[in-house]
Amino acid sequence: NINVILERTVVELGQALMASRCFISIIDPKTSREKISHEYASKNIIPLGVKKEFPLIINKLIEKNVDCIAITDIYKEPRLAKLNNKETEQIHQTKARSFLAVPISFQTKLFGWLCFHQCNVPRNWSDEEIAFIQSAASQVGVAINQAEMVEELTEYQTKLSRELKQAANLQSVLLSAGSDTKK
Repeated sequence: NINVILERTVVELGQALMASRCFISIIDPKTSREKISHEYASKNIIPLGVKKEFPLIINKLIEKNVDCIAITDIYKEPRLAKLNNKETEQIHQTKARSFLAVPISFQTKLFGWLCFHQCNVPRNWSDEEIAFIQSAASQVGVAINQAEMVEELTEYQTKLSRELKQAANLQSVLLSAGSDTKK
């Protein structure tokens, strides 16, 4: 069950890294908007809210050839100058002081982001922590891809079963008509 996997991922990673908040932001393939699908918040930290749209503003902050965003102190981050006032306010409303976002992808498909907040104090995300999170995000990408494949296969099987029943009903009607050519 992909929901169980994602829920356990945010809880266990959030606790293991002693982060204030850990969440997965999934990109809706139909709207290209990002929504929080699963979230962990430590004691005394207000959750952002599952199913809430959460624009990460990644495209404005990510640099070429870098596969994550690590911000030690939001209040001293020069890259935030690229953001408009509304985007800056959205970041400050999270009460995060430090931020880390790692892409969740499989092959070339981006599903979303595995994100961490450290509230109240700056945090320097170590290379080991980032590598660990990237490894976890990679595994989550595989799990999401497999869940999508299972869903597609189930839909195909359901459609095929329905069509086979329709064909059997049609065949039954045709055979029961027998020699009655008017039917």
